[in-house]
Amino acid sequence: MTRDEAIEMLNKWGVLLPSEASEAIDMALDALKAEAVRVEIVSCKDCKHWKEWENGTGHCGRSENPHFWFGSDADDFCSFGERREA
Repeated sequence: MTRDEAIEMLNKWGVLLPSEASEAIDMALDALKAEAVRVEIVSCKDCKHWKEWENGTGHCGRSENPHFWFGSDADDFCSFGERREA
């Protein structure tokens, strides 16, 4: 459904006045867009898979991660990040 179709439907049902419908649709679409792209970024140091070495660097303990065998900085992140429970 497009924005214009949604406004037309709301106006047809008499739910909102035309100017209110337009504003309501814009707000709803903005909220949906924000929710659709919201992802939690977990840095390595906060990830449950992070294994820290004595020198402050470390590696990922998740074997599926391509950085498993390579060191990474504590502020790095990847798509496998899962926040460590406090």
